[in-house]
Amino acid sequence: MLRSNHLAGSAFWTEGRIYLTVVWVEVLLGSAILLAGMDQPVVLLLISTSAASVVTLVYAALLIKLNRRSLPEAIRMRGARLYLMIASVAFYAFFAIMTVRGELLGLLGG
Repeated sequence: MLRSNHLAGSAFWTEGRIYLTVVWVEVLLGSAILLAGMDQPVVLLLISTSAASVVTLVYAALLIKLNRRSLPEAIRMRGARLYLMIASVAFYAFFAIMTVRGELLGLLGG
């Protein structure tokens, strides 16, 4: 999505460079979490669950955007499918917010 929409005219940002950048950011983030002293499996599992719920929300929202703006008119999502996707984004948003909120309150002692 980045390459086809936002970076379409860029000679520097190829698909390979975008992928490499994303992988290294994930490696650095994971290393920072481990270096911060979070070596307990339960804590790491909770962080992973919170991140996955947010990623699912972003993925569903980007899927709607891709279908509505980047695809030809003949194969775009419409009608009931579009409304179900919007409902799923709302569903994922609710649980992502509740999961992250609950984990933050648990970590902060609230």
